[in-house]
Amino acid sequence: MTAIVLHDLGSRRESRAWFATAARAAAVSGDQQLHAWVLAREAMVPLNHGAPKAAAGLAERARRIAGHPTTAATSAAAVAARAHPLNHQPEQARAALAAAYALMDRLPRGERSDT
Repeated sequence: MTAIVLHDLGSRRESRAWFATAARAAAVSGDQQLHAWVLAREAMVPLNHGAPKAAAGLAERARRIAGHPTTAATSAAAVAARAHPLNHQPEQARAALAAAYALMDRLPRGERSDT
């Protein structure tokens, strides 16, 4: 959350540092889902600020790290589905959208809340 707030306040350099620290800590701890969630959440920043190529890269990296049906993987697929069309990649967009729906269908009921 600190990274998001810092970015919104215009402190992009500090925001990136917070995202990098969170992702590194999650990776070192071995928590793949937290690592994937941090990257998926970070991908929303460039997506919302006109850098869809960076967003797609982060989202796809998060999807690879998540590895199986989780909220992090689902979120990453949804971000990728939004970023790919902006990069003129319709096939990747369709594939990411299909993955997001498939992942959502496989999530446990308690993880499907509208957050």
